[in-house]
Amino acid sequence: MRGGSPDQNLILLDEVPLYYVSHYGGFFSIFNSDAISNVTLIKGGFPARYGGRLSAVLDVRMKEGNKQKYQGAASIGFLSSKISFEGPIIKNKTSFIISLRRSMLDLFMSAASLIQYKISQGFSFYDINAKINHEFSDKDKIYLSFYNGNDNFFTKTNDEEKYGYTTNNKTWWGNLATALRWNHLYGNRLFSNFSLIYSKYQLAYKNSYDATDFVSDNRFNSFIEDFGGKMDYEYNTIFNHKIRFGANAVYRTFNPGIFSFYTKDSTDYTTDTTFGSSKIYSTELAAYIEDEFHIGKRFSANMGLHYSHYFVDNESFYSFEPRVSTNLLIAKTASIKASYVSMRQYLHLLSNSGVGMPTDLWVPATGFAQPEQSYQATLGFAKTFYNKQFELSIETYYKTMQNLIAYSEGSSFYSGKDWQDKVEINGKGESYGIEFLIQKKTGKATGWLGYTLSKTTRQFDNINRGNVYDFRYDRTHDISVVFNYLISKKWNFSSTWIYSTGDAITLAQGKYNMINYNMDRDNTTGFNYTTQAHIYNGRNTFRVRNYHRLDIGFNYSKQKKRGKATWNFSIYNAYNHMNPSYYQYYYDKQNNQLQLQMVTSFPFLPSVSYSFVF
Repeated sequence: MRGGSPDQNLILLDEVPLYYVSHYGGFFSIFNSDAISNVTLIKGGFPARYGGRLSAVLDVRMKEGNKQKYQGAASIGFLSSKISFEGPIIKNKTSFIISLRRSMLDLFMSAASLIQYKISQGFSFYDINAKINHEFSDKDKIYLSFYNGNDNFFTKTNDEEKYGYTTNNKTWWGNLATALRWNHLYGNRLFSNFSLIYSKYQLAYKNSYDATDFVSDNRFNSFIEDFGGKMDYEYNTIFNHKIRFGANAVYRTFNPGIFSFYTKDSTDYTTDTTFGSSKIYSTELAAYIEDEFHIGKRFSANMGLHYSHYFVDNESFYSFEPRVSTNLLIAKTASIKASYVSMRQYLHLLSNSGVGMPTDLWVPATGFAQPEQSYQATLGFAKTFYNKQFELSIETYYKTMQNLIAYSEGSSFYSGKDWQDKVEINGKGESYGIEFLIQKKTGKATGWLGYTLSKTTRQFDNINRGNVYDFRYDRTHDISVVFNYLISKKWNFSSTWIYSTGDAITLAQGKYNMINYNMDRDNTTGFNYTTQAHIYNGRNTFRVRNYHRLDIGFNYSKQKKRGKATWNFSIYNAYNHMNPSYYQYYYDKQNNQLQLQMVTSFPFLPSVSYSFVF
């Protein structure tokens, strides 16, 4: 958000950090609404209790389960089906909730065929949410949370007559997260929370290529894993001050990726190699203090300091990060807010900026690739009108970032080197923009209109000839329109239209074969391997197609003796705009030339689902 890459957003589920929060590239969120009780999004003015990321915070809390009675919900639909159940284990003391969800498209059709490109696709996902909590007394509560979710995605090119070869690509990824928390109330003013957390994100990939004169099989595996603990205190003083303080520690394991690479050509020349980066271990410690206070009835502020200390490969780094956020009520219905924050991040995400499926690798900050740093300032205005039916907010921001990393020219996800040997360091980033949001919150018709005008760039000494270039996620225009209308007590209509400028990616202008002798960072071992070196004309100079779509839906609900039944009729991408999933090159055998191909997924897609809450 606000010009940041996905790694720069801190996403928490019951205080556990998650590293990827989408099913199938954003088509579904991993957060199942049946299991979620509260969501907090912070894009600027971060309180000191949050740390470790540069751009945004998404704090998600799971439901705790009903302590009084058993209840549940089930839904079956064309896109996905889910079921949840909750209730007391010991009435008024112990409760649980469990929620399961699975995609359904792969059961109805083995693959979504893209006829115009002679490519077939298929995907499936599932996720599990579970939570149990117990109240020992009015002062002590304990919670155990669990989440597991996985995706599987494949593509096949099966028109050998046209392409001259067949391919079979499969990618799978997923999160595993759990947390054990203990809340304790010392009195009327002091509250504490102690947590133990575990999180793991894993990505694996397999690619098979079969042609008359050449066969290859490539495999890859990568993960990032956290073990951590934290303690938080909250003290409410008698002088309109709420003071929070605490500390946390995380032991993190990085496995940037292991490749296995097999090829065989028409002369029976065979390559069978395994290479990649070794595991790296790091420890991150942090402490914070913040004060939320009011001066009179018009002015409030949150001021704090976040301190972090990081250890990796016998090196250490530390950071003091001041945070200030203020709000001034200039009228009964209008206010002005301003903030300034400093943030430090001890991990990086290496993202492919070219064509093909996104292949993101999590790597640690090291003495070579220094921790990332950002400074962000915001200024905003908010006003309600028409008896608080409408709310208007305008916010502008400016952010700078230092110590960014990116793949060096000619290097990529597939390069046969340690990750530190194929990146550029000491990158700089700049992001600025203005956000408009108008909402209607009450009445039969509700919804909002949001528009963001922004710019985000990157600069590295050895990329793009040292010139500033557009970041992959630079989106000049971003629009969302949501409209809901309560037709009657039983019928409800909803619609969503979104538009965003297409991503900026790098296209190769040509390629040639070269033989490399790959050495490790100590220049002690190496091996010969053949790669195709690409010729580029600038970084991220190509814009993919602008993304936009309209989703519409009708809900029909009816109360029955044992619960509430709801039918949902919806259309995804109602006017069938062909939005890109990714781009890839293929060799057109008939025309004897290389072609750029846009691969799309989920065009016009009607769906029906039935749910029952009991």
